[in-house]
Amino acid sequence: MRRVGATAGVVSVSGRVGAFAVAAALALVLGPLGLGPRAGAAHEFDVSVSSIAELTGLTAVVAHSDNGVHLRAKPGQDGEILDSLPDGTVVALRIDEADTVYGDDGTRWWPVRSNGEDGWIAGFYLDDAGGASPSDGESAASASSFGSGDYVAAQSDDGTGLNIRSGAGKGFERIASLADGDVVQVMDGPTSDDNGDGWYLVTDGDVTGYAFAGFLVAASQPAAPAKEPTHEDLVFSIGDYVTAAGGKGVNIRHRGFVGSDVIASFNGDDVLQVVGQATFDDDGLAWYKVDDGDARGYVLGDLLVGTVAPPPPPPPAAPSGPTGSFSYPLSSYVLTQGYGCTDLSIEPYDANLGCNFHNGVDLAAPAYTPILAADGGTVTAAGWCDCGLGYYVEIDHGNGFSTEYGHMAEQPYVSVGQVVNKGDVIGPVGSTGASTGPHTHFIVMLNGSTVNPLDYLSG
Repeated sequence: MRRVGATAGVVSVSGRVGAFAVAAALALVLGPLGLGPRAGAAHEFDVSVSSIAELTGLTAVVAHSDNGVHLRAKPGQDGEILDSLPDGTVVALRIDEADTVYGDDGTRWWPVRSNGEDGWIAGFYLDDAGGASPSDGESAASASSFGSGDYVAAQSDDGTGLNIRSGAGKGFERIASLADGDVVQVMDGPTSDDNGDGWYLVTDGDVTGYAFAGFLVAASQPAAPAKEPTHEDLVFSIGDYVTAAGGKGVNIRHRGFVGSDVIASFNGDDVLQVVGQATFDDDGLAWYKVDDGDARGYVLGDLLVGTVAPPPPPPPAAPSGPTGSFSYPLSSYVLTQGYGCTDLSIEPYDANLGCNFHNGVDLAAPAYTPILAADGGTVTAAGWCDCGLGYYVEIDHGNGFSTEYGHMAEQPYVSVGQVVNKGDVIGPVGSTGASTGPHTHFIVMLNGSTVNPLDYLSG
């Protein structure tokens, strides 16, 4: 008998006939190829075979997680999450193609295949499947049973919480997130995605969207705040002007509770306007929706004091129109992808060029960084595009040139028909649409065809 073991790297499928077969043959002569379980492991999954032929067709079952585990694109906790597999899911072992890998923390990672997708799972989340065939996509998550009106809590397998998405599947836009323990109410479901995983339509009273069933557990209705302020108790009304109490720095958050994403900050020198009714967190504290001219979000009412309205801004200058030159649409950025042919398969294939083609440049910056008009012109599009750009703006510069700005965080700040000047703020950096992180996809078109923006940008 010999044990399947780990090497310093992964043997490729193309090299299996040579390198892997030679290593296995040597193991039969010299002893086990594997390093064996690491000392101190809470649970160590292992496989023993008597011949190389027995490496093919092996399976394992996901176990010991209670709430499922992540299938990752590479071994290690930093690997991209490809899927979430609940306990009881049977996966195929790819040890005839790739060897197991030990991480720096002693975790042994196993190459597996689930629903046709290749990935890696930590060995302490695997058990002998007893010869069972790989699951066909009908996972335990699909069988989770909650009814309309039930209360459920987020409970992820790694403590990072749960995303709320606009549709039933990982490919849909993330519209909110829940920390482990946060309670929401089920409105409908479950609905199965293309992999057979279940999703429930849930709401927290402010946001309604879909949550992965595998990371939901039954919960009780959350208790009402000890003291729910009434409308008469509120200090500020829509239209009031406020500033920071005591002149200290105050954060503006995406939503009204401590722990929500910080999108901007201000101090006692800045004047903001209340633009929405107050909302209340779990402690009954009022949060006010405010606007500082660049960002719009929520501030804890206890950190605000009333103030007088700021002096009116000077009348806007007459539109300058196109200047004939383009400036970068961000004041600070990192160029992460250029224009033209690329090795990234996410970009569309251009049959005329024979390559995957990137029709603009990607300029990365923190979310909600202001996006600026590269030149003056008229807004011809401002909203959502199913083309992969998410929220975007298109500006016609009237001289054969037009520019596009993709992946904005929300509805653009300008509207169709509006005339903008060079340098005007038109929207916030985001990651909507087909995006891997906050950036703007910047396109320059000349007479209807894309050109390399770097050939026209002057700073």
